[in-house]
Amino acid sequence: MREQGYLTAAFTGSGAISAKFGLYTGFDFYNETTSLEPDEAVCGAGDVDGVFGKASKWIGDNRDRTFFLFLHTYEPHYPYCDEFFLRQEGISAADAIAHRTARYDGDIRRADAFVGRFIERLNSLDLLDRTLVVLTSDHGEDLDPPKRGLRHGHNLYDELLLVPLIFYGPGIIPPGREIGEQV
Repeated sequence: MREQGYLTAAFTGSGAISAKFGLYTGFDFYNETTSLEPDEAVCGAGDVDGVFGKASKWIGDNRDRTFFLFLHTYEPHYPYCDEFFLRQEGISAADAIAHRTARYDGDIRRADAFVGRFIERLNSLDLLDRTLVVLTSDHGEDLDPPKRGLRHGHNLYDELLLVPLIFYGPGIIPPGREIGEQV
């Protein structure tokens, strides 16, 4: 894309997407917001605030350029921290799977709020009508450890494989189109 005149930038949560693995190649600008390794992770120590904050500033500084921007965050990721659905639905810790699922869903809700604010930022800079936003995930999460083992990386069940792939581009992509096949 750089060869086609695009300014290329990436804002990542480090880890598996770290520059130390060569993933900075091809980017004009590559920024890592270091997060803790999953085994060391604690609630509130994630990368999502830093990644979206830095990227929001960057698009403001580069709004007059044609750009490709890659954002990567570990939200949602273990340990699942957001308690919105626990409080709203009154889920007890005694039901371990429902408790874990509610916290995971809360983390998804939190990530969605960051994406929404980023889209609002694009709109406020008059960039949204000429920007294609692509949202996806690298994997899902297995939240039922007695069945197959907690989290991800150990099997190929649908909980891990079926992830969203969403294209949003007002004036670029027709709204409401769904493709039901796996891609």
